[in-house]
Order: sequence, then C-alpha cells, then structure tokens
Amino acid sequence: MKIILTIIICSAVSGMCGELWVKDTHYGDWDSCMRAGYKDSLQWIEGSGPEYVNKNQMYVRFMCQEVPLENEDT
Repeated sequence: MKIILTIIICSAVSGMCGELWVKDTHYGDWDSCMRAGYKDSLQWIEGSGPEYVNKNQMYVRFMCQEVPLENEDT
C-alpha cells in the first residue's frame, strides 16, 4: 500500500470547492502524509494572499488515503 494526499480549495462565500488535486508524492506512513497536507494547505493560503483569502473566505480541505501499489499482488 501507498498513501496519497488529495487537496481541494474551497470558498465559504460560494459554498463550492474546486477540483481535487492529487499530489504526485506517495507517502510511506500516515504521519508524513498528514504533515504534508498541513504544510501544503498553508502554502496555498499564503500563495493566494490575504485579499483573495478574505474576499472568498478560502479554506483548504485535504485527506490522506491508502491505495494499492500498481504492481502489488492481489
């Protein structure tokens, strides 16, 4: 198994979220994925800037998910 990180950017103003973004990195454990999720979420907020974040009441959702390896025997 590998763990993938999925991030989605949302707006509390519109009540809508954008498309899912799946990070190319695969994580070996849950802790690493969660730490990356918080770090990447902060980077999205900082990169968007206070004006955009405030105007759209932007927030970031993320989740870590275990998925089978492509070459893993079933």
